[in-house]
Amino acid sequence: MIKNKTSMSYKEFKTKKKETVKDIRKKQLELQKSKANIKKDSKNNDFNFAPIVRTKSKTSIQTLPYTTIHEQNIVELLNGKFSKIYFFDDINYTSARDDEQYNIFGEYSKFLNSLANDIQVQISIVTKTVALEEVYKNVINTDKDKNNYIDPLFNINLKNEFNEIIKKYFNEGDNTQKTSKYISVSIDAIDIKSAYNRFINIESNITKRFKNISKNCVLKEVEKEDLAHILAEIMRGERLPKRTFSNIDFKRKEEKGYIAPDGIHFFDNYFRSCSKSVKRIKVKEYWTK
Repeated sequence: MIKNKTSMSYKEFKTKKKETVKDIRKKQLELQKSKANIKKDSKNNDFNFAPIVRTKSKTSIQTLPYTTIHEQNIVELLNGKFSKIYFFDDINYTSARDDEQYNIFGEYSKFLNSLANDIQVQISIVTKTVALEEVYKNVINTDKDKNNYIDPLFNINLKNEFNEIIKKYFNEGDNTQKTSKYISVSIDAIDIKSAYNRFINIESNITKRFKNISKNCVLKEVEKEDLAHILAEIMRGERLPKRTFSNIDFKRKEEKGYIAPDGIHFFDNYFRSCSKSVKRIKVKEYWTK
């Protein structure tokens, strides 16, 4: 008989099998180590611009789109972004003359063009109802001296007449609405220190530009306690008692329990939070000649 040279003995087959199994296990261990290293790098590296994978929130607190409110009044958002919010006074555009309106619009355009490409700006207008008792305290005359307000001809108490006219004015129309305007600036940064240093330069530019828009327009930084109260009123409703939080409370993220509503219900094209229904509408850009 002629032996086949390509045939393999049982011992050779057994040793070959062991070597193959060892190679496979070795490759599996290397793959596991590489996966572990990738996870460590992702945990240590907070500055990550990769797309955020959205997960289903189990509580209303998890729906709040930020991680921490820092001591510098800077809000740390998701995906390496930081935001700061400013309050600014009303700019009387409609009551201004034509040349003043042209100047306001031109200076506002210069302000937008002066921002870097990676800076995101959003203007928010928050309107809330003020209690009539608070309006009366600021408007109604409560002077106890009655003699100075008596009309000598008709013997009428002018103070009482004035107060009745003011009360009728506020009760008839929708005159108890208070509007506040805010501008939020969002940037990309590695950490809170670099974000703070960059916001210093941005603030000086914004303050200068807003003074050019209107001399009476003052830009003010929103403190973190006021910011928590504003967000709570938006999410939970108006007339909430204002709470104070210490720096330790903000580190523990206790303000999130104050801001988050009891529940959020999502529908096809809107969502409902407490007694409010919210719907977002996209407005297409248009150009005028």
